[in-house]
Amino acid sequence: MAKHLFQKGQSGNPGGRKKGSGALSAFIKKKTKDCRTLAEWMLQIAENCPDAAERIRAMAWLTDRAIGKVADAIKVSGELSSNSEPTKVFPFKKAE
Repeated sequence: MAKHLFQKGQSGNPGGRKKGSGALSAFIKKKTKDCRTLAEWMLQIAENCPDAAERIRAMAWLTDRAIGKVADAIKVSGELSSNSEPTKVFPFKKAE
């Protein structure tokens, strides 16, 4: 069995990020008008790309940056039969 590089319970980067390592993100923000260009590009993909998978990825990218990624997974249990009505299983209110 291979020997592990890190010990259980110890950080692999105890010193943390080195100072000045934010230079790349600062450069990207400057070149993309504080990332607006990237967001506009992803909006174009989300609205116009003929590939549904690419549209979904673009929407997920935009959502993650607009409101953040989901912190915890939600566990769901039980069974759903083929004749279950989604409105009865998930009684969400419509947005007004």
